[in-house]
Amino acid sequence: MERTNSSLPDSSRTSSPTPSAPTPPSISPSIAWSITRAEWDGYGRTTPASGWMRWSSAILTTLLGCTFLAMPLVFGALRNTAVPSSVWWIFGTVGAGFLVVPPLLTLWSSRQERKWRALQAVIWESNGCVCPWCRVRVDETPCATHGFDRDDQPKLIAYWECLPQFAHTDAVRAIEVLTATARRRPRSWAVIGPLRRMARASLASQHDARLTPLQRLRAALPWMTVRWVAGIALLALAYQLLPRQFFASFLSGCWPFLLMGPILLLIGPMWRVGKLRCSACNHICASAQPTVCTECGADLTQPAAVVRHERAPKRRLVFFVVPFLLFALLPVFQDSIIAVLPAPIRNAIWTEVRPPSSYWQNLTPATMTQAEVDEAATLLAQCARPGRGRPLFDFEFLDSARQAGKLTDEILERTARATVQATLEAGVEVGRASATVRPSFGELVLPGAMTPRLVFGGVSVDGGPWTPPADWSLFLHDVEEFWRANGQLKALPEEMLVFRADLGPLPAGPHVVRARCWIVLHERAWVRYAPEFDASGALLPPVGATVFELPLEVAFTAG
Repeated sequence: MERTNSSLPDSSRTSSPTPSAPTPPSISPSIAWSITRAEWDGYGRTTPASGWMRWSSAILTTLLGCTFLAMPLVFGALRNTAVPSSVWWIFGTVGAGFLVVPPLLTLWSSRQERKWRALQAVIWESNGCVCPWCRVRVDETPCATHGFDRDDQPKLIAYWECLPQFAHTDAVRAIEVLTATARRRPRSWAVIGPLRRMARASLASQHDARLTPLQRLRAALPWMTVRWVAGIALLALAYQLLPRQFFASFLSGCWPFLLMGPILLLIGPMWRVGKLRCSACNHICASAQPTVCTECGADLTQPAAVVRHERAPKRRLVFFVVPFLLFALLPVFQDSIIAVLPAPIRNAIWTEVRPPSSYWQNLTPATMTQAEVDEAATLLAQCARPGRGRPLFDFEFLDSARQAGKLTDEILERTARATVQATLEAGVEVGRASATVRPSFGELVLPGAMTPRLVFGGVSVDGGPWTPPADWSLFLHDVEEFWRANGQLKALPEEMLVFRADLGPLPAGPHVVRARCWIVLHERAWVRYAPEFDASGALLPPVGATVFELPLEVAFTAG
């Protein structure tokens, strides 16, 4: 897009030098505005549409704030579990931000709007001689921060003229010229200079209709890469702080918008600069300085009475709307799309994002083949592991499979080992070695009378004798905060939530510590199980219980 500045001065728009006061040779001659005063005064003018948008935005942010504040409560109520404090802090902060920040931004924007109204008149009267950053009128006093003066008037007015015309590409290039012209550069420019140049190059290419789609994409690729890296870093932080199911839901709702950037670049600008038109009837003006519309008789000297920007061909809008709707509706059809994928891919995805409840509701083990039951049971075991997103309702699938005679010993053991896990730690403190077994439990997806429990049977150092076993067992409700506060069983003391063994003083050097534990599937969750051992410390299994050994081993060096 090329624009030509009119050389005819207008006394109602700018002050021209009088013959009695010629311009000094050292000062560049002023260039007159190539736009009308109505265009300039209309730039940034609040319209009823923007007022409606403000109210809509206020309502939307309020709903979002309430939603974020309520999400931990809903999560805890649906899963009957305590919500981690990190989740409360994150969602509480975001929710409070949605409720508090928008009103503050509204007040701030109203104040900025009033300041712009006052500055807008100064820019026009000074013929564009205002610094775009510090807003100093440079025809009276040179800008001390950036070094602009009256000699820079052609470059300054070239930038200001682009704003009401929505000539984004020309505005970006004009601001780059001003950046290169500045005689004084703030220290922050040196720090953010590369990022600023990449961002401006991306913005200029996105709004340049003269470039091909590949040229726009290539020019915007550096800045797009920076944003993607920042987004990946944010997702990595969310992955560390949020529970897996929260993170998966957040990611599935946000990733489609990451792909809209390249699509917008390939489509091109939605708006372009055209001929001067009457904003009331869209009729092309008969002159460069119109006063009355020849079509509808509107007063074209009023603010925003004339416009130059117009929509690009509608085919571009179609290419934009269709992908956007597909991405926006993708979460709605997400489960249907995942359901038709091959079983390994489908189960890998559902392990992370949680299968829909309808999936388990529609499964009937009695009418399924053994391979189908094993596949569904394996998926359920993976989803029920500690920290994973178990489905809200599994409709007692494993219990139904057991009643149908299709719950194999292999699946039973795999599910038990997936839902009951433990880690062994060993070290030396104050000259005495100690070992600690820390359990972690997944969801209770096994049949009701098969509550998975962890039994501790002692620790051995370098193949020596075993320390005494623990006379209590642990299961999910013992360590879950919600059940400790609201369960039927009396909560165990904090020191009993892990198994510790004193190994005494050990000679310096490497050692191997082994712990023997058992996973016991026994009784229902409201019955506490106290294990019994023989003279050698081996577990005596209860009648009708299923037991799996869980040996642990760790090597450490005593100092």
